[in-house]
Amino acid sequence: MISRRSLLQGLGAESAIMGGVALAACAPSEPPTLGPSALTDTGPSLRALAQDRGLSLGTSVVAHWLIDQDYAALAGRHFSRVTADAAGFMSIIQPTRGATNFTNFDRVVKFAQEHDQTARLQALVWGRHTPETQDIFGGWTPTPGWVLRGDLSRDEAISVMQQHIEKVLRRYRGRVREYVVVNEPLHGDWRRTGLHPNVWLKRIGRDYFRLAFEHARRVDPDARLILNEWGADYRNQEHGPTNRPGRYYDFVADLVEQGTPIDGVGFQFHLEVGLSKPTVSSIVDHFERFRALGLSTHITEFDVRIPKPITQAKLEEQARLYRTVIRAAIESPSTKDVMLFGFTDRFSWITAGKHYDGKIFPNHLVGTLMDNEFRLYPSFEAVREELSA
Repeated sequence: MISRRSLLQGLGAESAIMGGVALAACAPSEPPTLGPSALTDTGPSLRALAQDRGLSLGTSVVAHWLIDQDYAALAGRHFSRVTADAAGFMSIIQPTRGATNFTNFDRVVKFAQEHDQTARLQALVWGRHTPETQDIFGGWTPTPGWVLRGDLSRDEAISVMQQHIEKVLRRYRGRVREYVVVNEPLHGDWRRTGLHPNVWLKRIGRDYFRLAFEHARRVDPDARLILNEWGADYRNQEHGPTNRPGRYYDFVADLVEQGTPIDGVGFQFHLEVGLSKPTVSSIVDHFERFRALGLSTHITEFDVRIPKPITQAKLEEQARLYRTVIRAAIESPSTKDVMLFGFTDRFSWITAGKHYDGKIFPNHLVGTLMDNEFRLYPSFEAVREELSA
């Protein structure tokens, strides 16, 4: 799996630093001809067109960069749903035991209220760091160190997990209606099968999934509870083994059979030009299996990265991939929302960031709908045209 460690560490640090960093702009090499600036674009907003098609179109945002007026204006104009990069993780909200820091997610919720948007928190429970995975992620984890280093019994670990869920859901009840309760449960190494080893699995056991969803339901019966996974987006996906989508379905079907109060399943859709080959039918047919379980389907972290050099042909292929996924969302009866993982390369985990050290995507300079100066890639118009069709 591709690590987000470097960027997420940076986004976590800004919770304390509060805007004291500057994101680096990464301009595409050999830039082809781009469209006009989104700041001067007078076409219909993407959110309005999506609404006409029965979709809610969203984006993740970098919380402290909402002070950038242009960035905030575009996020408000084109999207009806928002989530925050990193700000919903336990390591950010409870960095030390007994202390909480909701600063960044509070900012996102306030922005959503001001722009008539809904907010989604991602994710309540996400464990990554164990001896088995340290070589992949270099020690980074969305679970705080006091949990990882604590010699917790099973009952203590359940209590810590449930108390965290309760703190978050009680704070945002009535203001946040959707939560990714558990993120990326399958093993992060694509060569392995089974569940991802982490502190929750080690201390509690495989029923930590069910316990997390059950407690979230008790605390806020009205919230929509989602499970999220990467690399399981469509049939025969090229990212890792082709059986990963099937493994995800089997895992979810088992949760449903156990009576776990899960409402929907998330599919991340981190695609790459030259590698990813989804079709509308391979997505819709895959989603249909989950709909048959009585679940909604959610596209949760959609982006399309382009390896350098950047050419017009690659930008057109990126646009085709965006168009394919949007068309599949429109055609899928169980899909009512699409969340982009950022909308401009100026603030994208793929292309930019003070803490971006070139190790996440060293050869990828484009990943979203707009460049660093908010000029439109062909992918923006492809999304607009598909929503207008």
